[in-house]
Amino acid sequence: MSIHLKNISTIGLGILIIMSVMSLYGHNVKAENTYDLDGHEIYLPDIYENTVIYNGTTMPYVNLTLYHEGEYDGIATSVDEQQPFINQAGQFSFAIYVHDELQAGDIVTFMFSGPQLSSSKEIELVVQEEQEGMEIIEQKESSPDLEEAIQNETSIDYSDLDHEAVSFEVTTVGDVDQLYGRRQGETLHQEYNRLEHNAGDIFQLFFTDVEPGETFEFYILASGITTKIEKQVEGEEENEEETETEQIEETENDQEATSNDNDNNEEEINEIETEMSTESTNEGAVANEQNQSPPSMTTMVIISLIGVSLIIGIIFLIRKIWSTKSS
Repeated sequence: MSIHLKNISTIGLGILIIMSVMSLYGHNVKAENTYDLDGHEIYLPDIYENTVIYNGTTMPYVNLTLYHEGEYDGIATSVDEQQPFINQAGQFSFAIYVHDELQAGDIVTFMFSGPQLSSSKEIELVVQEEQEGMEIIEQKESSPDLEEAIQNETSIDYSDLDHEAVSFEVTTVGDVDQLYGRRQGETLHQEYNRLEHNAGDIFQLFFTDVEPGETFEFYILASGITTKIEKQVEGEEENEEETETEQIEETENDQEATSNDNDNNEEEINEIETEMSTESTNEGAVANEQNQSPPSMTTMVIISLIGVSLIIGIIFLIRKIWSTKSS
């Protein structure tokens, strides 16, 4: 019985020690990288030596400033502060511009401030050792509506594959913070995979030895989240089919245009023939009118003499008949 009580006492003492340590050193730390900020639970995942893109969640409408101090090759380093944009859901995203200098054991400080807080709060994250797949620290919860809106506002074009280096141009939303692109399956590197700002909302990145059918992934840091868009380079067969389809459409359009031209020409010819026929008819009528000229004077005299002779003959015949009856 005493042994049983002794074990219970030992367990109880251990629990008290653990709780004391947690209250002393980790009073604002909860499970799964969640922290307490003035009674609000925020999400700050771990940062790794190879992290390039980081996403987290805090209170809406607060200010966030990031600091990093560490040591690289034995020399103390310090970077300029960053102030990531925080959206209405409290989400934020930023790029680790100096990820080559991040070393395991470095401290990244998240300082929160604003009228919503009773006072400024600092939370320190220790940089973890490099781990595969930790180049992008994703958001705990996705924002499908916001991601779809950014995707709809983004277009990705690329230059001809015949060139040694293929240029990708990404046109996206105006509040973009940074863009990264990589071949699918390759490691994301801060320096080599960051798109250069070209003009306006256009960003550009070059890739070499691009093969038809390859898929490229682009990450857009904007509006407090990171949106991923994939772009596949069209293969030769797809290009040939597209070219053949375009040629067929052009041929059909040419044939239709030719047919329309022929119809128009036939109509014009018919109109010309009709006009010519009308003119010919008019000319014939004029000729007939000209041919039907009035009789000459001689003809009229002869006709008159014949008429007079007939009258005289008739009178003579009547007198002869009358004289015969009288006798």
